[in-house]
Amino acid sequence: MSPDIVIGEQSGVDALIEQWRRYSTYFGNLNFQLKGMEEQPFGALVATASFSFTITETSLRHVFPHLLATSGAEHTGFGTEHAMLWTRLLGRRLDCRCSLRFQWDDSAGRVTQLDWKMDLLTTLLRVLGNLEDVNYLLEKALITPTNLIKDLPTKAE
Repeated sequence: MSPDIVIGEQSGVDALIEQWRRYSTYFGNLNFQLKGMEEQPFGALVATASFSFTITETSLRHVFPHLLATSGAEHTGFGTEHAMLWTRLLGRRLDCRCSLRFQWDDSAGRVTQLDWKMDLLTTLLRVLGNLEDVNYLLEKALITPTNLIKDLPTKAE
């Protein structure tokens, strides 16, 4: 793996390891099941898989913190309209289809880019049952479109 591997909006092995740490810390019972691999032109390899995990309280606090009602920077508890989402998600097992695209650099003999696509939208729609709730959940979630988990906002933010 290249020391400056590109993953979404970030780069570097440390960034990749930090994402693995966040996923394994914030979600419960992670399971990655490889379904297939396909070699593509220009040194790319695409792996299709199923990625399943359990939504925990830690998941909700670190990935979906907007479900907590806030006053200033202090959490004061659940907002009534959002408590239902929290309750509906807590303990749920999500099973998402995903694909990983590894870009190989022949001259360096290393993977230089990793693109990860996960169908979280369809999975959440199945669980929550409507686009309005899914939109609210993902709109302020601390997960990027490239599935990287962002830092929690600081009090100054």
